[in-house]
Amino acid sequence: MNGLNFGEIPRFVEELAYLRGLNVGITIGLQSLSQLKKKYKDSWESVLDCVDTTLFLGSNSKETLEYIVALLR
Repeated sequence: MNGLNFGEIPRFVEELAYLRGLNVGITIGLQSLSQLKKKYKDSWESVLDCVDTTLFLGSNSKETLEYIVALLR
């Protein structure tokens, strides 16, 4: 087994934004930013915009590290 891969969740971005407005928390776990970009090519930034808290535990992905560094500036 290569791990879990749930694929794209239909209307995920819209539902995430709606639930955020209702103060409902959703936890999203990612290993790298490229996972999110692969599944949500046109709306990956909107997913991140709907997240109040980011817990970064480390990464070997250059793209992910550059994104986190940009957030910290």
